[in-house]
Amino acid sequence: MPTIKLKNDFINQSMGKRLKIITIVNIISLIIALLILRFSEIYRGQNPLYVTLKIIGWSIFCYSILASLINTLYIYFEQTNIWKKKILWIILSLFPIFYIFTIIVLSLRNTNF
Repeated sequence: MPTIKLKNDFINQSMGKRLKIITIVNIISLIIALLILRFSEIYRGQNPLYVTLKIIGWSIFCYSILASLINTLYIYFEQTNIWKKKILWIILSLFPIFYIFTIIVLSLRNTNF
C-alpha cells in the first residue's frame, strides 16, 4: 500500500509543476501573439504575408485565452492545501484574461456614446 501512496504523491507533484509551466507558457504566448499582431502592420501592403501573420497572431492569442481559462480551473481544483501558492498561480494564470478586460474597459472608456 505505501508504494501506491508514493506513486500518487509523485503524480500530484508533477501535476503541479506542469500547471506552473503551462501558466508561464500562456503568458509568453500572449506576449508573442501581441508582438506578432503589432509588427505585422509593417507588412500591410503585402497581402499574403500580412494575412498570414494576422491569422497566426490571432490564433496564438485565442489559444492563450482559452488555455488560461482551462489552466485556471485545473489549478483551482488541484488537491493541495497550500492556498497562498495556489492563489498566486491562479492570478498568474488569469493574466491573459485580466489583459483582455483591461483593454475592453479602456476602449469603452475612451468612446463617445
